[in-house]
Order: sequence, then structure tokens, then C-alpha cells
Amino acid sequence: MASKYEWGAFDHAATSVITSMLKNKGVSYRAMESLTGGKISYSRVNDICTERRAPVKLSELITICDGLDEDPADAVQQIIDTARTMQAAADSPTVDPAHLDPSNPAHVQWIADHADLFDATAKKGDTQAEQEGMEELP
Repeated sequence: MASKYEWGAFDHAATSVITSMLKNKGVSYRAMESLTGGKISYSRVNDICTERRAPVKLSELITICDGLDEDPADAVQQIIDTARTMQAAADSPTVDPAHLDPSNPAHVQWIADHADLFDATAKKGDTQAEQEGMEELP
């Protein structure tokens, strides 16, 4: 009996790239089966895109790219780039914002480099009046 395969960064990246290609082309899993001439079934496309069972094989990736009129070499490069980004994100140390010191230049630089993590703002002012104002909107 075969052991369960553990998905890696490249497997997740391949799924991400394939799912994006399908979405960008507006192609459903069923239509993908037709575009591949039945070489890849609806259920296999679904398994690939939902990360069930085995990751996509190279031959399947090439067949999907051919069906979508995409360059397989470009898809492989996108997979490599996406996997590297995923690996870098997984390897980067996490920082607890509660322990950041605004007087420490290194912390200030880290905050500037990761500004997207600090996009939520606190609600200020009379929250009851704001709530009543929102309730009066049509």
C-alpha cells in the first residue's frame, strides 16, 4: 500500500498557478476535461485544484497548459517563483507587534518593510453615534 504523499511548497505553488490560469481563462473543471480531450478528467482537475490526493504531475501540467493555450515554460517559472515566495514567507521570523519598540530604528524599519501587516486602524470617536448613523443609511 502506498504511503500518503506530503505536499511541499512546489506542489502548493503548482496548484495555485493552475487554479489562477483556470480562473483567468474562465474555464471550469468540466470544460478543462473537454479542452484536454479527456486526458485529464473533471475529478482529477478538481483534485489538483483542491489539493486532494496526489499533486499535479509534469505531464498533467503540460496537458493543462496546452488546453488553456498557455506556455508550459512560463507556468513552470511561475510555479518556481510562487514556491520561492512561499518558502521565504515560511522562513521569515514572525514578530509580535506588542514587542515592537518605536524608539528602536531596527523595529521602525521592520514596521516600514511590513506596513501591510498594520493596515487595520482602531475606531476612534463616538462609536454609538457612528453606529446610529450607519443604521440610518438606506
